[in-house]
Amino acid sequence: MPYITTKQVAGIREQLKKSLPAYKLSITREHSSGVNISIISGPIDFFTHHSSVNHFYIKDHYTGEAARVLTLISEVAENGNKDVCEDADYGKIPSWYVNIEIGKWNKPYLQIVATVQG
Repeated sequence: MPYITTKQVAGIREQLKKSLPAYKLSITREHSSGVNISIISGPIDFFTHHSSVNHFYIKDHYTGEAARVLTLISEVAENGNKDVCEDADYGKIPSWYVNIEIGKWNKPYLQIVATVQG
C-alpha cells in the first residue's frame, strides 16, 4: 500500500524550494499515499492557467524551460520512490503517488515577469 511520511514531503518541499527559488509552489501530502505539487507562480509561461501534468510524459508534451522545471520537480518527488508490489487490477503499486499540476483548480497559474530596476 502506498505511503509517504510528513517528513518525506517536507524533504521534497525543502529541496524544491532550494532548486526553484523563482517559483511559488504548493507541496502537500495527499492523505498518506501521495504528494501533490502545484506550481502557483513563476517566471515562465506554461501556456495554461491550470493543467494536470502526467509526469511520465513530460518530454512528450513540454519543451524548453517548462520541460526542465517539470522534469526537476518530478525527479525530486520520485527520489526514493519504487514499486512495492504488483496488483492484478492496477499493475505496479509505487511507494507513493506523485501528482503535479500547473496552477490549482481554484487558483490559476500566474506568470511573474521580472522587471529591470534602472
